[in-house]
Amino acid sequence: MQGTIHVDSLTFQFQGNGENVLTDISLSLRAGEWVSIVGHNGSGKSTLAKFLNGLLIPVTGDVTILGMNTKDFNNQPLIRKKVSMVFQNPDNQLVAPTVADDVAFGLENAGVPFKEMQARVRNTIHTLGLSGLENSEPSRLSGGQKQRVALAGALVLQPEILILDEATSMLDPIGKKEVMDQVQRLRRETELTIVMITHDLNEALMSDRVIVLKEGRIVGDGPPLEVLSHSEMLADTNLIHPFIIEIMEGLKGKGYDLREVNNTIITEQELVDAIWKLKQMM
Repeated sequence: MQGTIHVDSLTFQFQGNGENVLTDISLSLRAGEWVSIVGHNGSGKSTLAKFLNGLLIPVTGDVTILGMNTKDFNNQPLIRKKVSMVFQNPDNQLVAPTVADDVAFGLENAGVPFKEMQARVRNTIHTLGLSGLENSEPSRLSGGQKQRVALAGALVLQPEILILDEATSMLDPIGKKEVMDQVQRLRRETELTIVMITHDLNEALMSDRVIVLKEGRIVGDGPPLEVLSHSEMLADTNLIHPFIIEIMEGLKGKGYDLREVNNTIITEQELVDAIWKLKQMM
């Protein structure tokens, strides 16, 4: 599986605006990588996401998806089959009267044979923990369930790249956890390339890599713990340390460096375990 994205010197402004939304963006994503793109409102992260599946086409610069330049009109239909996108508001993505019909919607449009469609819908619903809700009305589901249905509708198309554009920002904590648990499971069990657009740095900690945008420019790029511990950069971009890093930095300031115990802490449970282990070592 290729699963790669290359962006080369991408600059973009909305017509009539006169100001760049994105300026000289260059980046490459490896196959199977989970990348979080973070930034304050207006930083350009959602605009960048629309270039990564061909919803927007560059005028200045190039975007290449799975070896296909998005400027080539002939490439665009295939790119959109290989890249699936889940947006912010699940209510805007659910179009059918039942969960099963909604998950099947994209397959019907793609002309997938009926028997194959049935099998793929059944398997994807099971994978996303939605079994038993096949005949339910999407409008009656919880926020987290709705977003999992939207995620199922994206995954049933068997994409190589999944883009989550603020996909948890309208959910309550339970709904956020439902969706993020599924994303983490996908990351463990598949070679899917995941691009997550988010302003939630606690979610970004779970990814392999974090890219920080400010006013349409990349100002940070690297492993989550390294990037999200950079106090000056976060302050400059109006972002706040994730809770876990805030605790770790506070303890480090008092002479207790949890990275000596575990240098890959990303969950609260791992934080608690590291504190307990450090206490035993004292």
